[in-house]
This record gives sequence, structure tokens and C-alpha cells, in this order.
Amino acid sequence: MQFHCEQGRRRWHCLRWWRQPEQPLFEDCLFRDSRCGDGGVGGVTIPETVQGSPTWKNCQFIGSRCPYGGTVDDGNESNNKFIDCYFEDSEAMSGGFYYGFSKGNTSFVNCEFKNSYADNGGIAYMSTNSNSTFVDCTVTNATAMDGGAIVHEDSGASTWIRTTIDKVKASSYGGAATVSYDAKMYMEDVTITDFQAISGGAVWIDGNAEVTVKNLDLKNGYANRGGAFTIFSKPKVTVDDLTTSNVSAENGGGFYLSPAFLDDGEVTITNSKIADCDARKGGGMHAVSYTHLRAHETREDRGCRLVREK
Repeated sequence: MQFHCEQGRRRWHCLRWWRQPEQPLFEDCLFRDSRCGDGGVGGVTIPETVQGSPTWKNCQFIGSRCPYGGTVDDGNESNNKFIDCYFEDSEAMSGGFYYGFSKGNTSFVNCEFKNSYADNGGIAYMSTNSNSTFVDCTVTNATAMDGGAIVHEDSGASTWIRTTIDKVKASSYGGAATVSYDAKMYMEDVTITDFQAISGGAVWIDGNAEVTVKNLDLKNGYANRGGAFTIFSKPKVTVDDLTTSNVSAENGGGFYLSPAFLDDGEVTITNSKIADCDARKGGGMHAVSYTHLRAHETREDRGCRLVREK
């Protein structure tokens, strides 16, 4: 089954449904060059309800363009499932491939994302109560102004399991991800390589966000502040079994914890190794002002150091 969607004036394109058909299955489909007009949402599809939540198996989405969700806009209470799907060459203002909004809950299993751009969230943008899961996926060559791979805002959330993220870049914050306001992100058994940003080479965290990472491997990254992580305001951050290699910054080769980090913010780092780090201040960590940091069974490689300023 193949779909070729020409550019039109409508705000959505290709596929949209509410209640019928119920929970459709799309298998071995090809969607190529899908477009939507100014202010549009979902270059290929906009499922709107639980009843209309589709499953996509072995489908390809290539060359999609749309302001909100270059390929998919997931709104209201839909629960998309993408299994063994391939996404390539997508652009958006927010969410290069995927835009999550309202109570959308979408899972990507064994999917590949390649060559995407967005102003916010190179592959995905999570907003207002939306939740997405990426399991056994690969991301390659994603670029954005904020959140090279993904942006979390408001109360958006995501989970990443056994996923590889490679060649991601943000011209501002979060080479791989930004997590702000009341958003949440969980990563386990994830590898991020060749990442870059002005602040937060891999991850930028702000507001009341909650971030938990387990067995995270960071290789070959750079930022002006926080080669691996930059943390502002008062989030709750838990890091367990982190390994960094060849990660550098002007300030905080591994971590940069900012002056806005207030009394009720907390960072806990356990069983981690910050290695091959380089920075003008704090090769391993630059902690500023009232930073509440707990580090257990964590070591910094030779030449790395922690700088704490008041």
C-alpha cells in the first residue's frame, strides 16, 4: 500500500479520523512527500481518540513536512503504536517526526528515525500531558534549535529504553533533549554519541522537571556549559550508572549546575564515571551557588575536577 500526498491548503493531510474505523491496522505502507499547510498539524496522520488509535507495522514515512508534527500529530486520547517503522527526511516547526499533545500516548518499537529538523524537538515534541515511549529504536542526524532529538514542555513525558541516539545537535539548548516546566523523562540502557549544544550538550533540564537515567553512555559531545548535562532551577534529577567519554565544555565538562538551582532542587548521581572530560572550569562538574548534590560511588577521571562557587 502506497500513499503519495501532495501539498495542499488544508491544515492536515493524508489521514485523519475520529471514531471510524476503530483501531485500524496499517502494514507495509509507504507514505512519501506528505505535506500540510500553514499552521497545520500532522503531515501524514492525526488520530484523535482511543477508538481510532491505529497500529502501524513495517511502514515507511519519507519526506514529510508540517508545522506541528512533520509526520504525526497525536492529540486528545489516541494511543498510536508504531512497530518496525522507518522515518526519514522530515521537517517541522515543533516535532520533526512527532508532536504529542493533550493525552496522546504513543509507542515506537524497533523504529528508525533518520535526517530530521525542527525548531523545537528534532524528532519529537512532547507537550501537555502527552506521553511517548521509544523502545529498541535508533535516531541518526537530528537537528533543532532546542532539543536536537526531543523537547519536553509543560507536563509532557517520554520513556527511552535500549535506544541509540547519534549525531544530534541543538543550536541553543539540549543537544539530545530538553526537559522543562513539569515534564518528565526516563532513559535506561541508552547511548548518545556525537552531540552538541550551546548549553546541555546531551540534556538540558529546567523548572520542576523530573529526569531519571540508568545505564546512560555519553560519547563525543560538546557544549559551552555542561558537556553532558546542564541543570537549572529546581528539578529532581537521578543519575545511575552514567559513563561519559570525550565530553567537553567551557564550564562543566560533565555537569553544569546553575545559580538558579534552589533549595528544593536535587541531583543524585550514583555508580557513575565521568571520564576523558575537558573544561576551563570544572572538567567533571561545575556546581554554582546553592547546589544540592549527592554523589555516591562516582568517580572522575584523572584531570577532571569539581568546582563549586558561591
